[in-house]
Amino acid sequence: MQGRVWSLGLAIDAAGDARASGLLEHTAEQTASAPLGSVSSFGVDAGGELFLVSYALGRTFKISGPPAAPPVPTGLRIVR
Repeated sequence: MQGRVWSLGLAIDAAGDARASGLLEHTAEQTASAPLGSVSSFGVDAGGELFLVSYALGRTFKISGPPAAPPVPTGLRIVR
């Protein structure tokens, strides 16, 4: 990988205007064991999931965050 990889979020204010927020660099995460090659395009599907296309590898990658934590259990009781 020759360039740098960044991500950012959008924060919508009360007037409905979007502002960039949460800028993060991910270049260090692209290791020799998980190269992306030459990223040529990004895209979003109908479900809002983000994908990128590696021109050098001829592959499409789905961008995902860390897995969500399981929900906190409710209605717990002690059984003896």
